[in-house]
Order: sequence, then C-alpha cells, then structure tokens
Amino acid sequence: MKQFNNIDNIKVALVHDFLDTYGGAEKVLAVIAEIFPKAPIYTLLYDEKKMRGKFENREIHTSFLQKFPQWLKNRRRYLLPLMPTAPETFDLRDFDLVISSSGAWSKGIVTRLNTKHICYMHSPMRFVWDYNEKYLKEIGKKIGFCKRIFLNYLRIWDYEAAQRPDILIANSDYTRERIKKYYRRDCDVIYPAVLSLKHENKEALKHENIKTIEHENVKTIKHESKGTIKQNAVADYFLVVSRLAAYKKVSLVVEVFNKMGLPLVVIGEGEEMGKIKKIAKDNIKILGWQNDEIVNEYYKNARALIFPAV
Repeated sequence: MKQFNNIDNIKVALVHDFLDTYGGAEKVLAVIAEIFPKAPIYTLLYDEKKMRGKFENREIHTSFLQKFPQWLKNRRRYLLPLMPTAPETFDLRDFDLVISSSGAWSKGIVTRLNTKHICYMHSPMRFVWDYNEKYLKEIGKKIGFCKRIFLNYLRIWDYEAAQRPDILIANSDYTRERIKKYYRRDCDVIYPAVLSLKHENKEALKHENIKTIEHENVKTIKHESKGTIKQNAVADYFLVVSRLAAYKKVSLVVEVFNKMGLPLVVIGEGEEMGKIKKIAKDNIKILGWQNDEIVNEYYKNARALIFPAV
C-alpha cells in the first residue's frame, strides 16, 4: 500500500451515495470536502437545486443513473437492480486516496491496488439488514418470491462491498457495533462535526421563514412583523429534524402526536414528505427544509427533540 509523505501532493477523490437531498450525511461530506477543496466528488445521483449551492463550485461526477428521466430518479426503489453496478463504474484509477461517505452504495467502489480507500460509514445498508421485512411490504406484493431473492442478492453484495475499503470509520459507537455484526469488521469511531448552538447568528434571528406554532394553552415562538424571534423566547413544542425517509420513522412520530394532540414541528425533506403532510393534523407543522441558522433557533426553543430513527 502506498505511503503518503506529503498530503498536498496526493490526488484525492470523494464518493457519496446521493446528492439529491440535503441531510446529515451531506453535511458530513461538506466538511470532508472543505478539508480537500480540490477533490472531485463522485455520486450516483446529483440534483443541484436540492443541494442549494452547497457543492456548486465543485467538480461533480455522476453515474449512468443520472441519465434516467427525473420521474424515475425521484423513485429510487425502481432503480435498485442497477445501483450495485453504479459505484463500480466510477473510474478512480488516477487517484492515490479515495474517501467514500457511505450509508449504502459508495463503499462498493472498485479501486486499484495502490489506491487507499477510506470509508466513512454512516450506517450499514438499513433496508437489507434492519428493515428488510418492512421494505418488502413497501415495494408491493406483486413480485412475491422474487423480491426476497433480490434482497438476498443485495445482502450478499453489501457484505462483499463492505470488505473493499482498506479502512472503515464509523460515525458512532452504535454504527460500529452494527458494522461488527453485519460485516464482521472492526473500526474506529469519528463522530461527525457539529455546529454549536451557542453560536448566535443575528441574521438568523431576522429570517422571515421563522414560523410560529399555534396551539391552545401553548406558548409560541414570539416574532415581530419582520419575522424577528425574541431571544430567550419559550416555545412549548416538540421537534423532529430529519430526512423524511421511511427508515427515519418520522411518520410514526406524526401518528403518535396526532393521537396525543401535542404540538410538533417537523423540519426536513424527502420522499415521505407527501405522506407526512397528508396524515398530519392541525397540531403538527411541516416546515420542510430550513437552513442551519433557522434550525438552530428551533432547537434552542423546543421543549424536546424527538429522534425515532434508532
């Protein structure tokens, strides 16, 4: 394996599963990209609008899946048979170091003998190890026995792909234990970078997108006509900040709060947005994507954070 004496002289590439929605994994990628400002980014799918300029000045390489029509790319599950092949087609021969940011596919890249591959793993592939029965129900009943065969194939591919990185790094002790269980590999843990909520951004306090939560017998976030939040305001609401995907279980939280009638704020976007909006009652506000400063204000004023994904 090649040894690096001067990091400034090595050729680095970054690989990420998808850049078509902006969540926690993409924030981690953004931090890694700052460390390697000249590194091109390879990803299976890229949606520039949904990235909101986060990677607009970077060299982005997409897989052949990018050529499919948008309606199909919005329904990734129908592209599943092609996804194991997609990361394997990336041409990474010119790089000394490849860093993959993976929750599913990017760990499966193929690198040459002298290229070091470091994988920062957000999670083993959830729908083949943790939620396979739930996923089988979601993709329909018509395929029947073939679905199970296909998911078994994906499980085998996922295990073999997890053996390809030279170094695995987990984002938490919990992820490390899941990596040991499913992939039979041990690894170090490096926690994701976080923004301190103590940092106060005056511009954020004036942001017109700050919303109020209207609910009887509940104190709301105070705001003036220009949308200014009062500092130290008390708001008695519960908060979910998450990618709106099935495995994040946000719809379950919404159903529980529907029954309890307590105020809930949901921040995030994803393929379950339509479903969650449809089932949410008046005590629940779905705000979609918000920038970090706005999210921080909701964190600071919330009664409690609900995190159902574990």
